[in-house]
Amino acid sequence: MNIDDMEGLEEETRKKVEELLEVVCNGDAKESTRAKLDIGIALAQSNDIKSALSVWSSIKRTDDPNVYSYAKLNMGIALVQSNDSKSALSEWNKIQRTDNSSAYAQAQLNIGAALEREGDSKGALLAWNSISHADNSEIYSQAQFNVGIELYKNDTKEKGLSVLQDIKNLDNSKVYAKVQYIVGLELKSEGHFERALRSLCNIAYSTDPKIYAQAELSIGWLLEDIGSPISVLEAWSRVKREDNKEAYATAQFCTGSHHAEHGSMEDAIKAWEKIRHSDDSFVYAQAQYKIGQYLISDSISKKYTEAQKAFLNAKEVYPYETYNYKKVCKLLKNSETETIGIKVLQLLSNTLEIVNALKLDFGNLSKEEKPPERKLAHYTSTEVANILLNEENEKKQAGYLRLNTISNMNDPSEGLLLRSFLDKNKALTYSSSEFDERSHAFFSCFTFNHDSLNQFRLYGKKNFQEASGVSFVFNKEFFQSDNLLGGLTYLFFYERTDNIYDDGSKNQQKNADLKSIESNKDEKGINKQSVMRCIYIDPASDYIQLAQRNRLTFHREFKVSENPEQKWLEYKKAIDKLTTKVAELLNILKKDYQDIRNEYKEFFKENLELIDKILLPLKYLIKHSAFQEEQECRMIYITYLSDKKVQIVYGDFLYVEYGSNVKNYLNKVYIAPAATQYRPYLAKLLCDTNVKIELSNNPYRQT
Repeated sequence: MNIDDMEGLEEETRKKVEELLEVVCNGDAKESTRAKLDIGIALAQSNDIKSALSVWSSIKRTDDPNVYSYAKLNMGIALVQSNDSKSALSEWNKIQRTDNSSAYAQAQLNIGAALEREGDSKGALLAWNSISHADNSEIYSQAQFNVGIELYKNDTKEKGLSVLQDIKNLDNSKVYAKVQYIVGLELKSEGHFERALRSLCNIAYSTDPKIYAQAELSIGWLLEDIGSPISVLEAWSRVKREDNKEAYATAQFCTGSHHAEHGSMEDAIKAWEKIRHSDDSFVYAQAQYKIGQYLISDSISKKYTEAQKAFLNAKEVYPYETYNYKKVCKLLKNSETETIGIKVLQLLSNTLEIVNALKLDFGNLSKEEKPPERKLAHYTSTEVANILLNEENEKKQAGYLRLNTISNMNDPSEGLLLRSFLDKNKALTYSSSEFDERSHAFFSCFTFNHDSLNQFRLYGKKNFQEASGVSFVFNKEFFQSDNLLGGLTYLFFYERTDNIYDDGSKNQQKNADLKSIESNKDEKGINKQSVMRCIYIDPASDYIQLAQRNRLTFHREFKVSENPEQKWLEYKKAIDKLTTKVAELLNILKKDYQDIRNEYKEFFKENLELIDKILLPLKYLIKHSAFQEEQECRMIYITYLSDKKVQIVYGDFLYVEYGSNVKNYLNKVYIAPAATQYRPYLAKLLCDTNVKIELSNNPYRQT
């Protein structure tokens, strides 16, 4: 051990190492061994990992088992920092309980964490469960917390919660606080509001201010559900920025929303304006968007410039909305176009309200434990199923669902029906949609009919053989959750719009477009997207129906003892109410559209592009009633053709890939009547999952 070999040390560290080397040379055996450990720590703190590892490795168990254990513990930590997890695991595994029980416990805790990062859940659980309370009560509590969370995540929720609830406050108060928070949220999700409230109230500020702030935020939501408006605001007022800035931002946003719902917009604006971008950029954008919406609709104060600035602050999360609101602000600020601006604002507001009503929330139509719209199916061929599930293909990984171009759709009226409905054009000519050389729409189609003979006959054919494909049933986690939504994320096209004040040249904007698109290169495709139910319209009569489940599916899913007919009637009542709402909004939209077209003909003619962009989110959600049996929901992505995510199959079609792995989100697979021979193969591909495989219940005579 030579300090001259330890280059680049700061003077203070060098001096400390020299003093410790003196102890190594002149101290007794135990003092010398301890000094080596401290030398390694000093070197590691100075980022001389190589020298630190060399010093620690010279310490033997026979020198001092206690010091040896901590040397190995530190070696493992240093090796992980050097991205050598394999060697780290080797060093930690050398520590025995008889060396030092606390060091052994910490090593096993670290081993579990490393294995969990590598996806070895079983190994992680073995490591954490090897730690006993007698080793170190605080580390034991952390290990049990990890065990509980791992079990909770891997479909053994009840067992995981049981492990978590056994953790004691006296053993580890910080871990106990986390447990109470998790248990509180779980009880809330199950509707046990009072028990959830007690659990959250067990969290003390002094234990963990950050968790306390999150708990107070959740307490506010609980009290809101219970119906205690005064206490709600008190709970949120206890969330401080210095404790948890993200929770503070959300608390202020909720406070503002609470005031807005109760008609106190002045207080709402005050709360929203307290949120800073540095607190939480997403919540900040949401608050600014709310402020902008209020200001633009206030025709008395006419604070349109302030509204414009608020929308600019929200642009990152609401690209489509802010682009169009910006255009409306310009109209409203000009006295000559203010009246037109009010009409266009109504058109935009109604479009947004309709799209929001069409977003699938999976549980918003029922309070049942198993909501009727909790799953969606996608019909495909056995060849595509193999690509999506088989990790032994040439790419060595399972495939990703494709969103295909509009050109592949079987409905010639795609994208045309909305304008026909608004124009009252009953004699619509079905021709190919105009090709846009800049932007393009991509779709993936889903349905509430998981086992439909008609859709098996139409989709997923192999060698033109009807009913030879499969139906993939996805759980709701495959899609973007409604509570995570900002703006309309499927309109990627709008993320490259011009500056909100229009002070850049077209060339500058083109360069910005290309730069932004260039950054959109995630290999696994687009991020999670929301899914929306389609609207079926009969052009001849303006009859409207929303995509929905049919009566038969309830009788197939539920036993007679579970009263499927009653469940169907409750669902029908809810879906009929939603249909009525959407139909009314569509008729208002039609009136606003026709008012602009008829009363402001010159403006309509000159600003047709703006009108089209406002209506774009609805354009591909309107389908002809001839296809209503499909009960289709859609995932849509509209982007520039220059987007790197847009891929091509030469001479065939364009597509983008969805970034969520299919295999991880499947609930069930139905096999069509003419594809039963694939059952063993699919079972093999899915043997490491809990996905159920069933043969279709529909009779079909193969030809």
